[in-house]
Amino acid sequence: MGKKKTEKKNVTFSYFNWGPFLMYTKITEEECQHLLNGGAKSRLNPQNSMVDKLAGHIKEEYKLENPEEYVKWLVYYFDAYSQGYNKWRGGGSLKPNFSLTSLWINYMKA
Repeated sequence: MGKKKTEKKNVTFSYFNWGPFLMYTKITEEECQHLLNGGAKSRLNPQNSMVDKLAGHIKEEYKLENPEEYVKWLVYYFDAYSQGYNKWRGGGSLKPNFSLTSLWINYMKA
């Protein structure tokens, strides 16, 4: 049985030099579509509603099912956040140790 080759994704980001650390990045079209498809599926099940569990005043908030599907590519953005945070601080070694406890999608209207 051969070893699987792990490919490191390069995430481009920027950050602001004021206030707390805020990172700006874009996800790919495929990742965006993956989230939208998951949201559309979750929207069909009323048990996925997060309206009573979140602090916002948004009428449509839904828990995404199978969050482990998203972690596969979200981890690269978490890694980029750690890299940016360390650079913003002027050094340091914040090491990524993230745990996804909840993932949801909001549908907002004007």
